[in-house]
Amino acid sequence: MPGKMRRAWRHTATTWAGAEADAQKTWDAVGAPEAARLDETIARLRPQVAALAARENLDNWLARHPEAALRLQRLDRELTRIDLENRVEPKLRGVVEQRVNHPIDAAIVRRDHGIEPGFDIGL
Repeated sequence: MPGKMRRAWRHTATTWAGAEADAQKTWDAVGAPEAARLDETIARLRPQVAALAARENLDNWLARHPEAALRLQRLDRELTRIDLENRVEPKLRGVVEQRVNHPIDAAIVRRDHGIEPGFDIGL
């Protein structure tokens, strides 16, 4: 290979090496932080995308089976009622057990609201 051609290629390689170094500096300063931010945003939004895809599947299924919507609404109401009962029942049971096991002390509650007898100061 002639020397003139080698010198031209060496010059081209040196020029491109400088351009690559400049591009790498620009990437490190601008591109890399933005890529990291985008990766974080994508990771944060994945659950929402999955939920939206599931909702879209349900909507499509309901569009193909309109007769099922009424039955599903009834089931949803029944499950909500059962869930409410399951959450409320233990609380009510706890209150009843507390009242049964720790009745209000009769000495604390005054039954009459009249004048209490006290010391006579002779007036």
